[in-house]
Amino acid sequence: MTIPAVADLRAVLEGLARRERDARRIVADLEARLRRFEDVERPAYEAWLRLELGPLVTRVEETAAELRARQMLAERVSELVEDEGLHPREALWVVREAPPARPRGDDESVSREEIAARRRAKLERKRAERKQAKRTRRRGATDAAAAGEPQTDAAGPGRRRLVVLYRALARRLHPDSPTVLGSLAPARRRTVWAEVQTAYRTGSVERLLALSTWMDTVTETGVDGVVGADAHADGPVLSLAERHERLRALRRSARALERRLAELATAPSWEFTSATAAARRKLRQAALRRLEAELTEAREALAEVEAMLAAVGPPRAPRTTPRSARRR
Repeated sequence: MTIPAVADLRAVLEGLARRERDARRIVADLEARLRRFEDVERPAYEAWLRLELGPLVTRVEETAAELRARQMLAERVSELVEDEGLHPREALWVVREAPPARPRGDDESVSREEIAARRRAKLERKRAERKQAKRTRRRGATDAAAAGEPQTDAAGPGRRRLVVLYRALARRLHPDSPTVLGSLAPARRRTVWAEVQTAYRTGSVERLLALSTWMDTVTETGVDGVVGADAHADGPVLSLAERHERLRALRRSARALERRLAELATAPSWEFTSATAAARRKLRQAALRRLEAELTEAREALAEVEAMLAAVGPPRAPRTTPRSARRR
């Protein structure tokens, strides 16, 4: 009486394996499209744009850099006014014309009270970061429960799968690994490795699965994807629950990649290398309008900051002792 049950179980496992192979092929194809956009389409578009509209691109970059510098100066002036009690003209003098502070000597060492205050501030900041991390984890668990996704404990199978996938990818991508993959260019390998680290920090098993599946297509051309993946990622999956969870993770990964590709499809660099001459003329016109709008916006913002600084008046040396000096 047990033979039919064994046969049925074997048929179910084989069916799950087939669906897993199909899901892996889909994920690998989607990840390959994403990699092509990041590694080929976007750099080609940026190089073409600089060749076509180089002077305008340079003016936009220079104006944006000048705007950031002026905004930093204005923010520093505001901080000195609020924290040190200086007049705006005095704060402007401190920022623009004050000589750099000399290193403190033994007689000007930081007081014990200041050191203790810094330590308390550091502890408070770390405590706030831990509370924020807990709230983020709880919110993620609530969202997953609302979406009907399975929740895994931090020390459970989900966490183990995350660590195993990360280590398997690290063996192929980390520059210090003796088994680092040499078929990928160093720049591309660094980009993928950065994505792996981000996915590991955020606990995204789906993203690691997508990268691992794509790596299978790179390293094992012509080999059945599910066999290679089981060999180096999670090991043999023996239970129905584990196979179902793996299949669900692959499908979630595919949905996430589809959403990401749908967002990128609206970018002007999408499928740029296959664009016709007429399409490139349209891209040039759109880029010209966009860059001119960005340049106008940056110039207007720069003029506002300059007007705010001009309204302060000419800088003058401080007549009063700043609060920080009085505290010392």
